[in-house]
Parts: sequence; C-alpha cells; structure tokens
Amino acid sequence: MTGLLHKVAALQADAITAIDVMRMATIEGARALGLDAQVGSLEVGKRADVVLLDGNTPELATIHDPWQQIVYCAVSSCVSDVWVDGQPRLTAGELVGADLQTLVKQARVAAIDLVTRAGMRDESVYAGPGRAGPFT
Repeated sequence: MTGLLHKVAALQADAITAIDVMRMATIEGARALGLDAQVGSLEVGKRADVVLLDGNTPELATIHDPWQQIVYCAVSSCVSDVWVDGQPRLTAGELVGADLQTLVKQARVAAIDLVTRAGMRDESVYAGPGRAGPFT
C-alpha cells in the first residue's frame, strides 16, 4: 500500500521502487524508531523476525521481479513459516506454541478495550453499519 500511495501522490509509476518499499518496512523503519542497531536488517548480533513465503501460490507463481512480487502481490496465504526473534511461530502454515482460539479471544478483548478507551463506541467500528456489535 505504501508503494501505491507514493505512486498516486506523485502521479508517477516509478515514484518509488519495490526495494525502496522493503527498505522502508525494514531498516528505514527501524532507523526512524532509533532501533536500527538492534533490528531492521539480518546481521549477526541483531534480533530478527523472518517470514518465509511459499513461491507455489498463485500470487507468487510467476516470478518476474521478486521484490515487486513481495511488495505488490504477496498476501497472508503466501506465508508458510515465521520466526519471531529467532523462535518458530508458524511452520508449514501451522501455528507453533500458541492456541489460535485463545489468541482470537484475547484480540477481541483488547480491541474492545482499545475502542472503548478511545471513546469510539459506534457500532460501525465493530461490525459495520446495520450489524450488531458488542455494545448493542
């Protein structure tokens, strides 16, 4: 989305490259937060989260430019494995070390708490106009 927004704002298809978008999401994002000495690139001594994509998905099957494929075509169903701070969290598409239903329940509670504290009790925040939300 970041890449597309830059292109639209500049009215230029080449306003930003896919590699620039990847840098923004990794080392440049870490640098902006003052964390580039600890995260943001794969280097010895740095903490790392790694996502492995499955190139056999329809979105990634036609590799022309791998950076463009990742930035503009990859979706969550392309993810096969994830390591967070070096620990496996998703292996072959299966959650590791956590119960999905427990995480979903915790996420719902956290979302309701966040919206409540923000004073956004409008039902559209939860379920869309005309649908029942948790406050109805």
